Amino acid sequence: MSKPLFLILPTLFLMSCQMETISPKSEDPIVEDEPDSAEPTVEASQTPLPATPPPVTNPPTTTPIVGVVLKPDDNLAEIVASKAEGTTFILKAGTHKNQMIIPKKGQIFIGEKDSSGKLITILSGENSTRYAFAGSASKVTIRNLIVEKYADPAQHGAIGAHNQSGNPITPAVEWIVEGNEVRYNAGGGIRVGPRSIVRGNSVHHNLQIGVTGYGADLLIERNEIAYNNYTHSYSAGWEAGGTKFWETTNAKLRCNYVHHNIGPGLWADNDNVGTLYEGNIVTDNDEMGIFHEISYAAVIRNNIVKRNGKGIYAGWDWKSWLYGSNILISSSESAEIYKNIVEVGDFGNGIGVLQQSRGSGAFGPHLTKNNDVHHNRITFRNSSGRNGVVQDWNGSVVFTSNKFNWNAYHVANLNQAHFDWNNTQMKFSSLQTAGQEKNGTIDSVITLDKTTEAVPANCPNPLPDLF
Repeated sequence: MSKPLFLILPTLFLMSCQMETISPKSEDPIVEDEPDSAEPTVEASQTPLPATPPPVTNPPTTTPIVGVVLKPDDNLAEIVASKAEGTTFILKAGTHKNQMIIPKKGQIFIGEKDSSGKLITILSGENSTRYAFAGSASKVTIRNLIVEKYADPAQHGAIGAHNQSGNPITPAVEWIVEGNEVRYNAGGGIRVGPRSIVRGNSVHHNLQIGVTGYGADLLIERNEIAYNNYTHSYSAGWEAGGTKFWETTNAKLRCNYVHHNIGPGLWADNDNVGTLYEGNIVTDNDEMGIFHEISYAAVIRNNIVKRNGKGIYAGWDWKSWLYGSNILISSSESAEIYKNIVEVGDFGNGIGVLQQSRGSGAFGPHLTKNNDVHHNRITFRNSSGRNGVVQDWNGSVVFTSNKFNWNAYHVANLNQAHFDWNNTQMKFSSLQTAGQEKNGTIDSVITLDKTTEAVPANCPNPLPDLF
């Protein structure tokens, strides 16, 4: 069944380990400018927070930080513009309203925390200022801030490593965005460019999407990304939900907790190559949990992916095809998918591979070939859900150039046709007759994963042998 392009949904077993929230030691900064008055009273947030507090991964320091003090009543843009490249700024506790900062190369911005490690410096756009940070300067660091209520456009970021106007957007490189809480912004929460790091942030309740980026060598790790597109304001088939990355080379998406987004969880769409999805916990997203679309070589390993793909807001039925899969490879090649835990509940699908007519990209035609799905544990809790390969273009080639083997299936009903191959929905025995899962297993023992759903600690690590 052919599907128009505008309706195509933008298209790793994690070891049992303890989950923890890591907070750096409190720091008492030494400042260059003494404040003229007492520190302001911190405004209490009236908005709900995610299920777990923001994980902060800043390393402890043994020497105090020296920096220029910025108080809530200061004109931050003016002061920052007057200082040299590489200056460190200490943003004092309180709410800095309607401030938009255009950093210079190498500048560092650090908020304050209380004695318990709670973030107490807020940058608020008051639903009118476009960005908290923007511009094309390189090597900028943003740490320990609450960034909220900025009026950034769709496909931008309240923390935006790009120029603040113009088309096309010019990316900034080598930003570090670490230990922040980014919430209630009108478009995206964080957008970064090549060789940037997004680590240990809580990115939630942004109106369009949590984290986006493109370019070489992105590192997106140990973030909680949740409840984005929570008002259903944007179509997940266009761009909305947890994350989206495009035209990346060797991006690493690891050890994140991505949940309850209205849209895909982790999503690489268009000419991504060398992508690593590793050690993530991805649950309860409305569309696909991990989605690799019109892209190239990838490794998807050691992830826990479950209860994704309900799809009730996207205008399509997950039961009709392999959209809504917990892990989906769409018109992409050379992905290795192994040692993941996948659980299908009352909706969604398991691991899907599909081919559609999607043209060509930077590294050749978008063909679904040389994808290897092996040594995963896939559980179907009831009669719902499917697993395998489907196509509506390029004939039967997709069935001879992709393989499933050594996977362990646990199903509620051994007679249920949970598998797709050769344009046919079939039982496991028929799948083996079709040449797949020669060493795979199936049983009716349902044992659900009990890993704590939070940002993984001690991750990534090799997994024990599942089979």
